[in-house]
Amino acid sequence: MRGFCFPALLCMLLGTRSFQAHFFSRCRLIEHPLVPPKRFLAYAVRPRVPVMASENLKKVRTMVAEVASKHGRKSPPEVLAVSKTKPAEMVKEVYEAGQRHFGENYVQEILEKAPQLPSDIQWHMIGHLQSNKCKSLLEIPNLYVIESVDSQKLADKIQNAASSMDRTVRVMLEVKTSDEDTKSGLSLETAPDLAAHILKSCPNLIFCGLMTIAHPDPEKAEANFRDLSALRDRLSDELGLPKEGEGSLELSMGMSGDLEQAIAAGSSQVRIGTAIFGAREYRNMKEKRVLDAQTPAEAVAQNGGVEPPQSKPEGG
Repeated sequence: MRGFCFPALLCMLLGTRSFQAHFFSRCRLIEHPLVPPKRFLAYAVRPRVPVMASENLKKVRTMVAEVASKHGRKSPPEVLAVSKTKPAEMVKEVYEAGQRHFGENYVQEILEKAPQLPSDIQWHMIGHLQSNKCKSLLEIPNLYVIESVDSQKLADKIQNAASSMDRTVRVMLEVKTSDEDTKSGLSLETAPDLAAHILKSCPNLIFCGLMTIAHPDPEKAEANFRDLSALRDRLSDELGLPKEGEGSLELSMGMSGDLEQAIAAGSSQVRIGTAIFGAREYRNMKEKRVLDAQTPAEAVAQNGGVEPPQSKPEGG
């Protein structure tokens, strides 16, 4: 056809909404080993919405205070900002809004972030701690507490590292209060034995409290928190410690989904991540599954049977 210009005709067709609707409705993404499935593409190209972490922190603190008041608490529990996978710049924003206590799940993340941030930040190690990482972790001068001590072997490793560095470190016992196989931690029955061991044989460790991750079911979570609170009272009686106020054992329990039940049961610290920092960022879906795993065993399963560098839960 004389004068026919196919590119021009194609441009005209592509410019019409009816053609676009018909064309793209018929399109199918060809799945190829080197091309991520459509659902992953949608995840990857989702536009990033700016997160006002400092404003979120204010909202979280207000909410925590309101819940504490509702349940007759004299003062609200502390908010631990869980900054897992978040950049140092975002941590600095929350710091400048007045937050000082930050929780991390991985030794490597603390090692990378701590030198970039103010020295008065108090770092909490809330994830699974591998025994070969103890010395590296204790080299962080403003490490405030290790909340995930769950065995005598780990306690002894931390003690040896602390002794060699001539420093002390606060520790909390992680207690398994739910009946889930995917959760880890000391049982309610064995936790007192480890507490006694630390007090007797680990002079460089300061035993300061208990930590737990509750069952996702609200009713079961409430029972889990009551059990941990009862254990704290029992240990306080056995150790001659006050049950509240200065010198009392802390209870690190409660995340975004079970905040109210934890506060009602006497939590002295709630661990909040996404509600402050926004959704976590991952390089791919496999990393997301591994880093969101609730226990080391679950992380290994998600990582194809291979233990990732470090894994375990945090705050939500």
